[in-house]
Amino acid sequence: MQRLLTHFETAQGCRPDTRFLGIEVETLLVTPSGRFNVPISEGQSQRIMACLSSLPYWKVGEIKGGKIVLVKNGEYIVFYELGWNNYELVVPPKPISASRHLFEETRERLGCLYQYAEANAAHAFVGPYDFFAEHDTLMLPDKRDEVWKELDGPVLRILGHIASVHYTVDVTCVEEAFEFIRCLEQLRRERVTWPARESEQIWRRYVAESYAGYEQNRYGTAPTTFGSYCEALASMKVVMNRPNGELVRFNPALPFTQTQSVDMDLFLRSVWWWERLRVRNGRLMLEIRDIPRGPDEDIEHNWRLIADCLGLS
Repeated sequence: MQRLLTHFETAQGCRPDTRFLGIEVETLLVTPSGRFNVPISEGQSQRIMACLSSLPYWKVGEIKGGKIVLVKNGEYIVFYELGWNNYELVVPPKPISASRHLFEETRERLGCLYQYAEANAAHAFVGPYDFFAEHDTLMLPDKRDEVWKELDGPVLRILGHIASVHYTVDVTCVEEAFEFIRCLEQLRRERVTWPARESEQIWRRYVAESYAGYEQNRYGTAPTTFGSYCEALASMKVVMNRPNGELVRFNPALPFTQTQSVDMDLFLRSVWWWERLRVRNGRLMLEIRDIPRGPDEDIEHNWRLIADCLGLS
């Protein structure tokens, strides 16, 4: 447990006036089929990716197995989130003081995705779940995802049919992070639909049915004190690791406390709490996850609710 305490306590906190905000937006794309909208085909998906990469200042960022799996526009990235029907836009962090510009740029880049979806007989399903969990659209763009499929089995496919918005905000110190977590716990009780009921059901089914045998508390509400947070993490299994620099499934999986060398970032990414403490490039930050995907204007509106709650507005 001491390794976890040290990992977070030694990370660099921000100054209150230099706080940055980052956004990740997932978007499900569907296409008409008879009386229904169904997830887009792999062919449609690849054509949309190719169209995006042909825009000025956009380019192909990664090709795997002859398929485009990631495109870039400067620091902006669009990639597949576990399904060829599920596009994730990663927006580079900007100072909170410039957040209006950040949201404008987010809407602009989502507009590019919508434009080329329409050009390929598709459109965005602006919601948290497309109702096609049994439809296998798995697209695994990196080694980590491939290992995850081996680890989880067929249930992994259902995560490609839910969409959320995640915000990442710098924090000054561990104490502030847990003040934020406690405030957000109250806000979620008030909002009741954070996360969306369908999204939560999919996540809980995934945790229950995965071959990995995940602990049930690996998804959901985060512990609200630093000690209980690290204690809970220390009790969880390490399911994949990089013992010799190469990503592998950890077989058998062992509790964190019984694993000598742990890739800390990889381990923390495999615990899906709604509020998640992270260290990136040595900086301490808090992820606010599983905010339901809705109309684009909700992306900014929901952040304003969070900012008001945390005293960051």
